[in-house]
Amino acid sequence: TLIGNNVEYAGFYNEYGYFLLENKKYDDAIKQFLTLVQLAPAEVNSFDCLGEGYMKAGQWQQAKIAFEKALEIDPEFEPSEDNLKKVNKKLRKQARNNG
Repeated sequence: TLIGNNVEYAGFYNEYGYFLLENKKYDDAIKQFLTLVQLAPAEVNSFDCLGEGYMKAGQWQQAKIAFEKALEIDPEFEPSEDNLKKVNKKLRKQARNNG
């Protein structure tokens, strides 16, 4: 649950989410990043973090959506650009293997 729509809490969810990612608790990390997006929806980093969570969890399509949203906010945000390239490469590889 949200403490409140207050950007001051965003840093906590960001840091805790990455702590969970480092400990391979991907679903829990994604929950933290989803809360981060709710608290700071205009921040490019919110969606970039969410994309990284989905990417680590192997949820490639969700990662793509998150990175694309980050790039809508800031089209020149390099971390999201780089990660979107990785995700698209993985999705193309999956499509070739499945088709």
